[in-house]
Amino acid sequence: NYIFNLEEYIKHKPFVKTLNNIDDLSLQVLYKNMEGLFFLSRYEGFGLPVLEAAKFNKKIISSNLSSIPEIAPPTALLLNPYDPSECLAKKIWEYLNKKIDINNKEFLKKFSWKKTVEEFFNVW
Repeated sequence: NYIFNLEEYIKHKPFVKTLNNIDDLSLQVLYKNMEGLFFLSRYEGFGLPVLEAAKFNKKIISSNLSSIPEIAPPTALLLNPYDPSECLAKKIWEYLNKKIDINNKEFLKKFSWKKTVEEFFNVW
């Protein structure tokens, strides 16, 4: 989904690390210790990482496209990934430097595997 080769772009950037095949326990440790989630996807089926980051009350920066606006908590910053990069950078900078009290406990009650299964079978 990218116009450029991401692996080539980050090859000489020691502060960027790509991760693959993360087990559930390691994933929880990563979410717990991260500053926030940057998930500026243009095409997304559901966006599970957004809900996972919300579970840990992290700042979330994501796109305002696809399903993300439906599942992002109210404290998330939703951006149009097609906006000029200077505009995106300014909004991201302001959001990351803003003091925000994040508590997604009530918000997350809308989502559960049980509700998903029940709604799936109600449709069919």
